[in-house]
Amino acid sequence: MENNFAVTRAGRRYGDAVLSPNGLMTEISFEGAPPDSENIYRLAAVCGEKYVALGVPTPGGAGLTFRKSFSKNALRELGFSEPSAFELILPGEVFAATVFAPEPEPVPEPEIVPATTAEWAEIANPAALFVENGVAAITDEVAGALVREEGGFVYLAAPISAGEAFSMMPVFCFGTPETIGGRDYLIFKLKNGVLTA
Repeated sequence: MENNFAVTRAGRRYGDAVLSPNGLMTEISFEGAPPDSENIYRLAAVCGEKYVALGVPTPGGAGLTFRKSFSKNALRELGFSEPSAFELILPGEVFAATVFAPEPEPVPEPEIVPATTAEWAEIANPAALFVENGVAAITDEVAGALVREEGGFVYLAAPISAGEAFSMMPVFCFGTPETIGGRDYLIFKLKNGVLTA
């Protein structure tokens, strides 16, 4: 009884392999097209989780052909048993099962609601928000600052301008840029009077 298998490479079909018993021998034949003209491919059976290389198909006719008879002992020595597929492989390639994971559901992006000046209140003395003398001292020159409380944190918005030096340069890296009411600010997050990331 013959068994027919599609012969593939990288999921694309290039021909068919036929296994047919012939007395005490098993004949394996293949006819098909080469994946390309630059490489020499081997016909391999996928047995379990590995390739069993059977030989090199030869050019002929419209593509590649392979025909070879194997004894039961020869097939056993090769590790050939109950093939699930046939592939054209290059020397040194090892079998890796292709797993197709379902595409993840798209996650909707959170809606970003721009801050409005209604959430913020002006603060004349930003130094009062800090317990650390060093950071409090560098806020003395900040004019036009805003403040708001949310989730147990205090947020200080220090105005920035491209034409002016930023007075809180030592803590610049703690700030996050944000536009409030059409003006650019660096937002600093504080917990119990201390800057946090």
